[in-house]
Amino acid sequence: KVAGAAEQAREAFFAKEVPFGSIIYSEAKKNDIAPELVAAVAHTESRFVPTARSNRGAVGLMQLVPKTGRWLGARDLTNPS
Repeated sequence: KVAGAAEQAREAFFAKEVPFGSIIYSEAKKNDIAPELVAAVAHTESRFVPTARSNRGAVGLMQLVPKTGRWLGARDLTNPS
């Protein structure tokens, strides 16, 4: 019961305080990855700017190279959902 309440509070925190937090939380949980890790990578790589582009051609929140994004099945690397 307490663990469930703690997880609900964690999910609510992500939804309210982290840019794209609801998406990050749900996708991380689906893939058995800590949402905090995904949020930290997105913050480090793009500062949560979904249209960010690197000088090497990486795109999006997680700064994927388009070839890798296609391999992973992504259609639009600038769309966080």
